[in-house]
Amino acid sequence: MTSIQPLKIVNPESNVMSGKTPLISLDKLKDHTEALKGMSNSQRQSVLKSQLEVRQHTVIEHRGNIVGSFGDNGFKFFASNADASIALQFDPNDYARTLAALQKSYNGELTISSYSHGEGPKKREIYEQMYGKLPANPISTFA
Repeated sequence: MTSIQPLKIVNPESNVMSGKTPLISLDKLKDHTEALKGMSNSQRQSVLKSQLEVRQHTVIEHRGNIVGSFGDNGFKFFASNADASIALQFDPNDYARTLAALQKSYNGELTISSYSHGEGPKKREIYEQMYGKLPANPISTFA
């Protein structure tokens, strides 16, 4: 099976505005997208399912509802594009500034649960809590 390493993808437009350099070039993103296309359907499904097993070291809730999480693999998940756009304004590893900006946007009403790496809930558990079920077609966090 083709080995694909997770990518930290950043919105290039947000990088231009913030003066940060993108973490991945569009060419590299295209390479990973092509690698996914080159996989058989069962290989692709295996990769997507494995992403659901990634532990989340930070879970963000607003009034008892999960609005986002940060995975042990470095990926951030948000229920809304607005929250994701806030996170894209900061260095991907700057969790403190990201969380502070999210707290500000929610008027300080967020509950942040932090876990040691490998100890938090799995991405599948986050999806199940948020939506009551797993997505029929998980979204690849590789491309």
